[in-house]
Amino acid sequence: MTIGVFPHDKDAGAEECDHVKVLTYRPVGKTYQLMSQKTTPAYCSPDTYQQALDMVLGRAVDGERVATVQILPSFHPETAIAFDRTRNGLVVSRITFRKQLWVQLGLGAPGPAKTRSHCIELAKAAAVESTPVHLPGELAYRFLDDIVKMDFATDRCPRRKNGNCAYLEDGVSYVIQLKDGRSARLTEVSDISGMKSENPALSNWVTELLKEIGPSAAE
Repeated sequence: MTIGVFPHDKDAGAEECDHVKVLTYRPVGKTYQLMSQKTTPAYCSPDTYQQALDMVLGRAVDGERVATVQILPSFHPETAIAFDRTRNGLVVSRITFRKQLWVQLGLGAPGPAKTRSHCIELAKAAAVESTPVHLPGELAYRFLDDIVKMDFATDRCPRRKNGNCAYLEDGVSYVIQLKDGRSARLTEVSDISGMKSENPALSNWVTELLKEIGPSAAE
């Protein structure tokens, strides 16, 4: 069995963040024995991309962030609908990258691989726009109250009518995150007949929210 371990110290420098410790174990009876360990370079990956999204889109616009809905299309800039609790009440904002972060990080593109720290620095420097969402206060609180009460357990995939997993290469994904640490990733399937979401209740909540706030001026 082989596992990779990244540094979790918030004060870790770029040198530590750009390396992963690989530990190899072998089964011995009912347990495992460490056989070898080595340090290898750690490159920018989809996990780094998600970390960068969380860092940029999860930053409070004003006050304290209590809920974030990331909207991640395959071929367009990433967006988030942010719920921030402020001294003046609940504020809802739309945060959008001016250029798709996936493209800026060069994931899957030809050329030398970037280190994890390089990708994080690119994300920190990426241009974003934040605009208020015109959602009546009582409606904003209703959406927040509803999502806090929901079960965040998800199926491992969206499913077709026959129960088989549906692996969609292109489309839109949603990542819902709450202040208490709960999070869920969903695939947009509302326009596909007979398709069942990984969590139908959460999926319906996102659909209703996006319907209420409407498209951005750029859409």
